[in-house]
Amino acid sequence: MILSLVLLKLLFCLAVSSDAANILAIVPFKGRSHFIVIQPLLEGLAERGHNVTVVSTYPREDSIQNYHDIDLSDEMGPSELNRLAIDDINSKYRSPLKGMHWIWELCESMCHIAYNSSKVQNLIKSQQKYDLLITEIFASDCYIPFAHKLRVPLVSISTFYPTPWLNPRISNPDNPSYITHYALPYTDKMTFTQRLLNTLAVVYGRVGYHLLSDSASYDMGRTYFGSDLPSISDISKETSLILVNNHHSISQVRPLVPNLIEIGGIHLRPPRPLPKDLQNELDKSEKGIIIFSFGSVVRASSLPASIVDDFIKAFARIDLTVLWKFEGTVGNLPPNVIVRKWIPQIDVIAHPNVKLLITHGGLASIIEAVSHGVPIIGIPMFGDQPSNIQRIVGKGAGLKIDYSEINAETVYNTIQQILLNPTYKSNAEKLSRVFNDREMPPLETAVYWIEYVLRHKGAHHLRSGAQNLSWIELYCLDILAFLIFGTTTFFIVSIKLIRILVKFIIK
Repeated sequence: MILSLVLLKLLFCLAVSSDAANILAIVPFKGRSHFIVIQPLLEGLAERGHNVTVVSTYPREDSIQNYHDIDLSDEMGPSELNRLAIDDINSKYRSPLKGMHWIWELCESMCHIAYNSSKVQNLIKSQQKYDLLITEIFASDCYIPFAHKLRVPLVSISTFYPTPWLNPRISNPDNPSYITHYALPYTDKMTFTQRLLNTLAVVYGRVGYHLLSDSASYDMGRTYFGSDLPSISDISKETSLILVNNHHSISQVRPLVPNLIEIGGIHLRPPRPLPKDLQNELDKSEKGIIIFSFGSVVRASSLPASIVDDFIKAFARIDLTVLWKFEGTVGNLPPNVIVRKWIPQIDVIAHPNVKLLITHGGLASIIEAVSHGVPIIGIPMFGDQPSNIQRIVGKGAGLKIDYSEINAETVYNTIQQILLNPTYKSNAEKLSRVFNDREMPPLETAVYWIEYVLRHKGAHHLRSGAQNLSWIELYCLDILAFLIFGTTTFFIVSIKLIRILVKFIIK
């Protein structure tokens, strides 16, 4: 029996190694919240026996088999994305249009830094053969020319809700009459004004991205890969697969083409042991725990002193323990408030005593809370956060506080409303059951589809026929024009014939 098990394991290993692929992942965007979504996929592929080379700014602290880092953290330096101040958010990024321009410009600057790195230059000159390229779809496609150079299938991963510029490359339906722009706090039931603004935002996002981000990426591509490089939009249309850190339970129901796969929750994992002092604090907090965190992007320490004081006054009036991620020191803390510069949120939120998450609305935090059935109070700042929070509110699993409305009374009353009304907890648990009810875990799903693309040499049979149409053909504008012209011609001819007939009869 033991011998047969050993033989089966050996055969499995041989099967995996015989199908092992050489995968290049270029994901150097310096946003920690993005990489925590991407890294589990790359590690999962390495564990499956694939040889994975990762260009990033977050190298592993310990090595694992088949996983090879090309570290650009020194070249990239500190990123403003990981240290955003509240005042900057309010003045520069809160508007969806300003936010799109800012992130396009930020990513363009990161691309220039990466391409100027000797490590990326060596990669361009290398004769190493690869079987697949993985990139991130966020605010620049500057790395997808590698797919053209290497002549390999392109797989891209989006770390949050699909952007307007993601859908056209695979002809994924994106009807703005009910599919909302990622930065607008609308639902699929919009008023006329909301549909108008949503349509303008979607169109602006597509056109602006093509004219600004794509053009900059094309210029970089021609510089490093030659003047015969196809346009960025042409390369992007060869995308074999897009993995989206999203799930219909926490966003909205929408049509998806076969090569767009939802993997929302891919970064989730079993909780790891907590530091002993923190574990003790959580265990003894029998009345409950509130987690308060603005994630890895927004610095809570940049909150105005008056707002910090409002939070302290509100927390002092409740019986629960508040675990607050705050990068600085806070004076006059009530005994029920614990401040930490960093919170292992994915581990803490799994603790049975956690009753509520107060968050800025980042998608990773939303997913972690939903996964464990924890209600949410959202204080959205920018980007996709207002939309993320609005969807949770719409599903009855949380409430929203506008930043401009923060005061001690509002914070206290909102917390009490969540804690004293069992409907929010019930809805959060219902949402959790729907979110977690999958045919396969998100990581297994992502790995399966990447290996599917490898097995089928790019899986071009998944591509929609819409990718072969111009936008005039796609939206049937030529048919509409023909029908209008034909109908108009028919009525004009008919009226003239009737006039001629009437004149003939009168005579």
